Amino acid sequence: DREGKAPPTTNVMASWSSLQITCFLDDLQIKTGGLPLKISTLRAMNKLYQIASTRNSEVLYRYCELAIPAEDVTILPVATRFITTQGRMKFTRPLYRALYKSRMGRELAVSTFLANKDFYHPICVKMVAQDLRVSGQVEEARKGVNPMLVAGGGGGG
Repeated sequence: DREGKAPPTTNVMASWSSLQITCFLDDLQIKTGGLPLKISTLRAMNKLYQIASTRNSEVLYRYCELAIPAEDVTILPVATRFITTQGRMKFTRPLYRALYKSRMGRELAVSTFLANKDFYHPICVKMVAQDLRVSGQVEEARKGVNPMLVAGGGGGG
């Protein structure tokens, strides 16, 4: 619960299907009304349910969507691994946006994207570059121009 008064003690989710877990996480997102969960709540959930180590993209995506706005720094390596090992824009773009919007993940989002942009589909690159305001750097790199040599650092978009 939001006050931390009734933490679960048994892993009831162990017997749930991935669809049930995604529905639970979706419902949790809705019930929070856009407010981030407490970091202690997220960490207790992860300790008990091991959500951050799942190999199910639908579940992991939803957990990242809860943990990033809460500014839980323990999600950063998990989210980074996720967005750099699968290229589906369905997951990649919203997570880059969430990281960019967070205090803890803005620089990580930009540096991770620029280092991995060749991994993604060109449409995904274009859209995420716009979201992260690095379209100019991506275009200059595509043309073979070093953005650090361009007046103003080559940023913008």
